[in-house]
Amino acid sequence: MRWKIIGPIAAVVSLSLAGCATETIVRTPPPPDREEVPGAAPSADQFWVRGNWRWTGEQHAWTPGHWEARRRDAIWAPGHWRGTSGGWTWVEGRWAEHG
Repeated sequence: MRWKIIGPIAAVVSLSLAGCATETIVRTPPPPDREEVPGAAPSADQFWVRGNWRWTGEQHAWTPGHWEARRRDAIWAPGHWRGTSGGWTWVEGRWAEHG
């Protein structure tokens, strides 16, 4: 009886850990970025994060840019597509501490 419970739990854990260790390689290069005109910032404490192409599993789809709150202790490193030997991978935008 105990193995009937442990087996499915182990399968779920291994699948979720496997998802963390892999990155999606897209064989189709992303299209050129779209031109976006963000307009005036809602406040001086916000900055524009440009839109980007996301892979849906079948094709690239545009995700529009958005306003983001500034952080005084970090610098925004924008997301970008990185070319690899097998295709393209998306590197997520992130906050990088400066100092």
